[in-house]
Amino acid sequence: MKIKLNQMKYYIIPLFFIVITSCSQTVNHEPSVSLTANADYYQQAQHYYLTANYDTAMTILNQAMEVIDTANYQDLAKAYLLRSKVANSLTLFEASMEDAHKALSISEQHQFIDHKTSALLSIGGVYYMMYNNKKAEEFFLKAKSIAEEYKLQSEMMQVAGFLGRLYSSLERTVEAFPLLNQALDIAQKQSDTLRIIEYLTYIGDCYITLNRRANQNEIVKEYQQTAKRFLDEAMELALIKNEPKPINTIRFGYIRWYRVENNYPKALEYAQKILQNTDLNANPNTYTFLMQLCTQLGAIYAYLGEARQANHFYQQSYSMMKEQSDYRLHRSLQEMSVKYDVQQKEQAHQAEREREKTQRLMLGGGLIAAILLLVLLVLVVALHRKRNHELAETNVIKDKFFSIISHDLRNPAIVQRDNLQILADNAEKWEPKTISGYSRNLLKSADGLVDLLENLLGWARIQTGRKVFYPSTFEMIEALQPDINIIKNLAERKNIAFETLTPETAYVTGDDNMLTTVVRNLLANAVKFTPKGGKIGFLKF
Repeated sequence: MKIKLNQMKYYIIPLFFIVITSCSQTVNHEPSVSLTANADYYQQAQHYYLTANYDTAMTILNQAMEVIDTANYQDLAKAYLLRSKVANSLTLFEASMEDAHKALSISEQHQFIDHKTSALLSIGGVYYMMYNNKKAEEFFLKAKSIAEEYKLQSEMMQVAGFLGRLYSSLERTVEAFPLLNQALDIAQKQSDTLRIIEYLTYIGDCYITLNRRANQNEIVKEYQQTAKRFLDEAMELALIKNEPKPINTIRFGYIRWYRVENNYPKALEYAQKILQNTDLNANPNTYTFLMQLCTQLGAIYAYLGEARQANHFYQQSYSMMKEQSDYRLHRSLQEMSVKYDVQQKEQAHQAEREREKTQRLMLGGGLIAAILLLVLLVLVVALHRKRNHELAETNVIKDKFFSIISHDLRNPAIVQRDNLQILADNAEKWEPKTISGYSRNLLKSADGLVDLLENLLGWARIQTGRKVFYPSTFEMIEALQPDINIIKNLAERKNIAFETLTPETAYVTGDDNMLTTVVRNLLANAVKFTPKGGKIGFLKF
């Protein structure tokens, strides 16, 4: 294990009157990679991936890429495929898509049919995570066609599993159940225990979903019995295998099952088992799972009449929702903005070079000028086609960007919808004081969601050139105070000291919206790049 110690790391950003300083003392742990054979890195990375240590798996794969024999195309494609899966789990969709396409390109060039099928599944999986269900189905079906043509059993199992999950989420259960049963059958024939656990859980979850979406008077007992049977079988295998990740996933299925049964004490028991093995202060990569768990706990305690506990877990869910959205939104905006700016500059430089070349060609005379004119026409046509191609690529990048943003906005919206449903279900049972407090928390959640949307819209207007500069004289401290309060809350959740030393009043002339946007982004960056236990100072020149 290699340990790096960085002491007193400073982030200093001056802007007219602002100095932001972050002081920290951190220890970064990076796994060492011993690669005496190509299989070594893959087994290590695969282990960390299956145990949900995605950052460690990514570190191993990045180091391994530097020592892999690039002429060994089989191992290279295999590494790209695994890194694509890890990046997808980290919600780094752009990087995941890039690695999957690299694996696909290598597989097509060298006729690696199994890797080609896996690459198509990875691409479809990224689209699935980005809620682009149409594109996800398209690539899953391409993979299905190849797997069936070449009778690739493992790949056919994965295809059936992916399609089954997709159709289940789209409520196309008539198509989902045969596919999931097919995947389970192949996994059992191959004695693939982890896959067996996975598909047993998916099938059980499908049966629970059928009843969860039904009216309480229409619950089908047979569905409940079948779901319980599949979950029990999955849990038995998972306990033998001693894999914590699938065990918690199955426990989550039990929570939903007992809620359908209105057995809330038993649902609470399983939720507490998950809490015993889960850190509520985990990194953003596990926030989606934890948000769902906290929402379930809030609903359970609300039904049991324990308003204080219900409110506590709803607050936890809201806090993680806000931090996850800010984290992913900021990271996605930053990645996409940089790539878009680089492309724009490259296109401008390319156009400038083409113009200079055209001017030199037009300096000739006579017959040479006529020939050069013909060449020029050819170049113009080629340049036009090239620009159209570059524009199409830029549009694809923008589409991916908005898909990522829709993914980040969808989770907070779903959590808020579920909270409103709980309020509607329990309004007649709760005390007026409890309902009032719960309503205020929902209002606070809505305010956070509106702020997130405003930030996104403001950024979009800047990028498209539609946000105009409107200078005016205004009181700067008053304008910045709401954003300072938000950043203080983010810093407190990360255990960062946030110190402000500003005058009581300060009148400036400028665009207040642009100023607050810049300051908010600077402060958010300071919180993001300052480790726990650090300090941020907001000072005046």
